[in-house]
Amino acid sequence: MRELVSGDTILGFTSSGCTANQVVTQIEVTIQPSLQVIAGAKQVVCSTSHLFMTSHADSIKAEELTLGTKILDDQGGHVEVSQVVELGLRPVVNLVCEPDHTYSANGVLHHNKVSIISGELEL
Repeated sequence: MRELVSGDTILGFTSSGCTANQVVTQIEVTIQPSLQVIAGAKQVVCSTSHLFMTSHADSIKAEELTLGTKILDDQGGHVEVSQVVELGLRPVVNLVCEPDHTYSANGVLHHNKVSIISGELEL
């Protein structure tokens, strides 16, 4: 996969749950406390403050996830969190997209900023 750049279009979702294109407006790499979140067959490495969608109107910070928390996947269903592992400080890629701030990465829905370890982002 080529590297994302500002202005790229990615798969997103509106607040009503319909698919829609989102435009990447900001990309930054920072070093932050990170977690590995496993939910079903999905895996995301993210910052502790990263937001996962629990419904098309609600989100939860990664650091607040507990075993059994259900997060939205990119097929409109839910996957259950089965493991959360602290990884310490790691470089993460933060994306901001417009207009709806909700999009798919690594098979689950994210809100506004996705903080995924460099090189492990699948859109």
